[in-house]
Amino acid sequence: MNQPILIKNATIVNERKCMQTDVLIDGERIEKIGSIDLSPNFQEVDGTGKHLLPGVIDGQVWLTAPVFFLSKLQTLARE
Repeated sequence: MNQPILIKNATIVNERKCMQTDVLIDGERIEKIGSIDLSPNFQEVDGTGKHLLPGVIDGQVWLTAPVFFLSKLQTLARE
């Protein structure tokens, strides 16, 4: 079984806000976002200076989307 991964001091972009904090990942699931104490069974990753976007799937798709598509999507999101 894989060790849980603790990402320390990353900048989390989530729900229209940014915060510098820790993220604990166990398997394929985010278990906790917030201040987390290191445990001997965690694999620690230094997230200092890095950004994490929990919940974003294939965020680069938007980089190639036509502008009219994005405008329509924003309109639909407001409705």
